[in-house]
Amino acid sequence: MSFFKKYGFLFPLNNYEQFVTFQIKDVNYIKDNLEALINIFSVQDTDNIDYRTLLDSVLFLLLQKEKVIKINDNTCYKSSNKDLLHNINNANKIRFDDNSNTIQIPRDDGGTVPAFEVKDYLLGGGLNVVIIEEYENLMQDDDYSLSFLKQIVKAYVSKKTTIFSEDECLIIDFLYHFSRRILIIIPEDISLNTLFQEVVYETFTKRENDDLKQALLKISKYLIEKELNHFLSEIKPKYDADTMRPNWKLPSLFSAMYLSLFYLDSNQAMYRVCQNINCNQLFLVSKTNQVKKYCCVYCTNAVSQRRYRQKK
Repeated sequence: MSFFKKYGFLFPLNNYEQFVTFQIKDVNYIKDNLEALINIFSVQDTDNIDYRTLLDSVLFLLLQKEKVIKINDNTCYKSSNKDLLHNINNANKIRFDDNSNTIQIPRDDGGTVPAFEVKDYLLGGGLNVVIIEEYENLMQDDDYSLSFLKQIVKAYVSKKTTIFSEDECLIIDFLYHFSRRILIIIPEDISLNTLFQEVVYETFTKRENDDLKQALLKISKYLIEKELNHFLSEIKPKYDADTMRPNWKLPSLFSAMYLSLFYLDSNQAMYRVCQNINCNQLFLVSKTNQVKKYCCVYCTNAVSQRRYRQKK
């Protein structure tokens, strides 16, 4: 509130006229990015992981396009870079001719099928095979809904010859196996809440997909580091001589919010969603507090009154 009282908005407006134009969709974009990161924070070091929320939030941060927000042509917000997404979308079709990774897989009828060996970080750093005929058929399919799947498969097969970090390779492998086992991902359909039908989440949480769940947790920690480092980069320490205390120079209100996440000790506290169906806001609570389900007294009373009326 002190930031709003001083500057009047998410970003300081002292260099502008009395009024500026700012799109509501841009406010929502900033809010959703921060909420997704808080969601990811809230599941770390917990025994009962909400994989639905984690999956939605990770895919949201991974697959949304890079965005720059301006006020009167001056950049006030820039999302973390989407180099990985850019590289996936620009992955090239691989040539299998005379490739040392091409092998022959036996068929039931005694023949063989040509396949391509791929190092797979999701499978414990082991090897996986891609049937070359299936690969070629996918590349020739004109179905638009398969466009992103094609790029994932291209990146999956060619990542050995491309400069990807191990974290980025794991992300590519996760997207590949998720698309093959559960559902084809369409980036344009990505949102923060309830991306998929219930059966998708049920399938994802089955035991045979434990490797996908473990990979998702690793990816979530990669995103925490990536997002925080990006949004903390413009924050600078300063010393306040009036109070004789250290302080921070904060370029915007949302940067202060990321700074508060930076200081959050996930071993001591976590964000929890208010269980009042008319609220659903996030609130900070001690990890040892298993009782508190509501963000405030108002929501506690509202739920109690609702239950009383239903019982009556």
